[in-house]
Amino acid sequence: MDEAGEAHDGTVVAIEQWFTRRGTPHLIEQYSAAEDIFTRALPFFTVVFLLECTVALSLEWTWWQNTLAVVGGLALLIGIWAGVNRIRHEPAFSRPARVGRPEVLTFVFGPPVVIAVFGQPAQAGEVALVNLLLLGLVYVVTSYGVIPLVRWAGNRVFHQLGEVGGLLARALPLLLVFVTFLFLTPEVWEVAGSTSWPLLAVNTGLFALLGIVFLLARVPTETARLSGFDDLVELRRLCEGTPAEGEVGGFDAPPVDEPLRKRQRGNLYLVILVNQAIQLVLVSVVVGLFFVVFGVLSVRPDVAARWVNDPGATEAYFEFMLLGRGAVVTPALLKVAAFLAGFTGFYVAVYAVTDQAYREQFFDRIAAELRQTLAVRAVYLAVRTAA
Repeated sequence: MDEAGEAHDGTVVAIEQWFTRRGTPHLIEQYSAAEDIFTRALPFFTVVFLLECTVALSLEWTWWQNTLAVVGGLALLIGIWAGVNRIRHEPAFSRPARVGRPEVLTFVFGPPVVIAVFGQPAQAGEVALVNLLLLGLVYVVTSYGVIPLVRWAGNRVFHQLGEVGGLLARALPLLLVFVTFLFLTPEVWEVAGSTSWPLLAVNTGLFALLGIVFLLARVPTETARLSGFDDLVELRRLCEGTPAEGEVGGFDAPPVDEPLRKRQRGNLYLVILVNQAIQLVLVSVVVGLFFVVFGVLSVRPDVAARWVNDPGATEAYFEFMLLGRGAVVTPALLKVAAFLAGFTGFYVAVYAVTDQAYREQFFDRIAAELRQTLAVRAVYLAVRTAA
């Protein structure tokens, strides 16, 4: 391969790494589960496999029987690992270059087989179900680069905390009046304060789900105008400071626009949703903390006990002296604050969709970054084709 070809290959690799860091790995061409997703999660799968083999242990067994169970699980893992490598004509104990169907099946059913062999079939079924759920979770988190995406989006939002304060100032004044009134009504305390934490999580999860639905309703419309580059000057400007900068300078005309595939569009939608979600979580946390402080200052424990009518919900988590009197943080107070914070997050999600000023301030910024990502993709595809 000549020097120009090697340079092109280096640029392609650098751009693919850049896509991954920004949480858009599906823009990488020929992105596969075996080579790009499950292979990266191999250390996690290995640790889980070994830990699950310890489920076969029993207090009723002797030490040597428990040792045999652990050694059996380890031998099964090593044997399958070496066997699959030999079938692929690779060194027996080398790390697999790709995690395919044999490795996935070993992860899902290997520990359950060990557990069942040692006389615990019920637990074996539970472990198999957990492994299937873990496999799906790993696929989603790794496939869509959720961890680097959250890191990137969180860094953006951290540098925009002042603007999040502006969002609070615009969206919340009237809502806070209404929600503060609700906070001081016995009915809200009776409903939210006496409910269990799992049920409260379901209720706030419904608010989050509705908020996501509202945001998703706008995302396809807003992203439809981001692709397509007819101006070479704009393309060069967008690629400044990216791995594609050195390549776009040699273009005589903008590259042909390649339409996004379904998963690639979904990846861009996820970027927008995560950015919006982090902002909404920050707003909800601020509101929740406000109501915790407000409740400590304004709602006496005896009043909360009458409202909630549940002695366990008004037992003190924390007690301290504040302004010369006792202050108490109770489970009921935290539950009411969490419920109203979830409702506030839902309201702000609706506001984010309908308010033009908010969309101009927040969405246009993330849209500009996504357009830069698509500009880099256009150069990336052109370089791959040329190589």
